[in-house]
Amino acid sequence: MKGQEEAPIELLIGVTMLAFVLVIAMLAYSNLSSSQYEQKLKASISKLARTLESVYMGSVGSSLIVDVDFSPPSQVTSKVKDIRILQGSPDFCNARFGRQDCLVVIATVEEGGKITGQAVVEAVNIPRDVTVRNQVSGYCDLSSIDYGEWESLSGYDDCWFEKKYYSLRITKKAPDEIDITLP
Repeated sequence: MKGQEEAPIELLIGVTMLAFVLVIAMLAYSNLSSSQYEQKLKASISKLARTLESVYMGSVGSSLIVDVDFSPPSQVTSKVKDIRILQGSPDFCNARFGRQDCLVVIATVEEGGKITGQAVVEAVNIPRDVTVRNQVSGYCDLSSIDYGEWESLSGYDDCWFEKKYYSLRITKKAPDEIDITLP
C-alpha cells in the first residue's frame, strides 16, 4: 500500500526533472544555433572582403563571382539588421594593415528590434578613396564620406545588403572604382 501512495510523488518528480532537462536542452540548442549562425556570417563577410581585395588587386575589367549567405536560420533570435561597406577609421586600418586607410564590412546585430552593440567587422585592404558601387541594393560611393570612426557612419544607408543569400559579381571598372552587381 505504501508504494501506491509514493507513486504520484515519484511521477511528479520525474515529470519535473524531464521538463527541466527539456528546457536546458532547448537553451543549449538555441545557443549552438546562434553560434553556428555567427560563424556562418563571419565566413560570408570574410569571403566578400577577400573577393573585393582580389578584384581590386587585379587589372581594370577583372571580375569575380562570390556566393555569400547572410540569411539567419529560423530558430536564431538575434538577427542581422544590415551589412554595410564603410570606410575604416585610421586607427582601425593601421592596426589591421599598417596603413591609415581601408574599408570595412560590418554586420550590425539586433535582438527584439534593438541593436545589441554586437557587430561582425571585417577589414578590407582597399584604400578608402576607392568608390564601391553596390548596384544590388543601392548606390554606394564611399569616396564622398568624411573619414572618422566607422561607428559614426551608421546613418549612411546606401551601402547595405539585405539579410539573404546572394551570388554577387564584383568588377573593377576603373583603377579606383569597383561595382557589385548580380550576375
